[in-house]
Amino acid sequence: MTLVVRVPLIMMFGDGLCLCPWLVLIRWEVSEANRKHLIPHELRHVEQQRVDGWWRFWWSYLTDQRAKLAYEVQAYKVSIASGLSLWVAADVLANEYRFKFGGKQLTHAQAQMLLEAVVDDGPLLSASRIQELLAAQTATH
Repeated sequence: MTLVVRVPLIMMFGDGLCLCPWLVLIRWEVSEANRKHLIPHELRHVEQQRVDGWWRFWWSYLTDQRAKLAYEVQAYKVSIASGLSLWVAADVLANEYRFKFGGKQLTHAQAQMLLEAVVDDGPLLSASRIQELLAAQTATH
């Protein structure tokens, strides 16, 4: 069981934070409409932590941009399925997280391609698969 708590603080991780598999924090100011796709997003991170292990998840998330991007693509797939638009999800991945690929910031087009190309068949996506998809898209352009 996971406890989802609304908290009255500004979080450096955005509107929500899955601290551990049993605790998700949601910023107090997040509207009900946005909570409809944010809570499932954070619950995907709960699944990722349960499968990967809490320590491994956070170590990878904080030290490996490809792993963090893989985790976030999977979580944003759930957000999209819960009502967030593909355009907004790609915009957040491209602009809020500031992911780098090949020395350049991830573009909106690349983020959208990842969100469209990845099959949502579970909580984990390998960082190497993200690398393959981005390299293939770069090679075709």
